[in-house]
Amino acid sequence: MNKIQQFYEEPVAMTWHEAMGKYENHPKWKFPTRNELIAMYKSNKASFESDFYWSSSEASSSGAWTVNFSNGYAGHYGKLNLGRVRVVRAF
Repeated sequence: MNKIQQFYEEPVAMTWHEAMGKYENHPKWKFPTRNELIAMYKSNKASFESDFYWSSSEASSSGAWTVNFSNGYAGHYGKLNLGRVRVVRAF
């Protein structure tokens, strides 16, 4: 029996706009919110790179929330910067 993959990590960094464009209305994958990423850090941080990951949550018109998986810090970052992206299975 095949196990369904529950997440997908983009192999290259991308801007928040690129990630939103790719996953905002994707039928199989969901771009996680800030709170979902914080929960992932608390329960599963070992499977992430020690870097920051974009969330779908906007902080302002020019920034979005990120979670740093080296220390759990949630902060906002300019949307035009490059960051890691991990999406989760949409149910």
